[in-house]
Amino acid sequence: MRKIIADHMLMKINNRLTFIEKNIVQDRDLLIKLIRQSNELFSVVATLHESFEHIMMCMGAPVITENTQEKISENLNESVYIHNDRLLTDFIKGLSSLSGKIKEFEKFEKELEKYKDELTPGTMGES
Repeated sequence: MRKIIADHMLMKINNRLTFIEKNIVQDRDLLIKLIRQSNELFSVVATLHESFEHIMMCMGAPVITENTQEKISENLNESVYIHNDRLLTDFIKGLSSLSGKIKEFEKFEKELEKYKDELTPGTMGES
């Protein structure tokens, strides 16, 4: 009876870990898509800026110099890449943290298997 309960608990824990791992993979895929979309959006904004500049020149409005435009583009590119790099770094740290938790869980499973005959269902703490 105890073995059945312990096996059932281990199966539940294994299912939860599998669910978490699947969610991490999905989150990673979504993060990659988000980064690609933000890069595409930046390209569209740059194209719109060029079009706007052309229209303003045709209307005779003052135009931003190339030097100023390069500085703006460099700052935008740098901030987007820094932000994306931070997101990926945080994500990788989360994955490595999860890897450590999985190793701890595996050790716990081994210890639980070792002492499964001494476990009493429903008992908490030392008795």
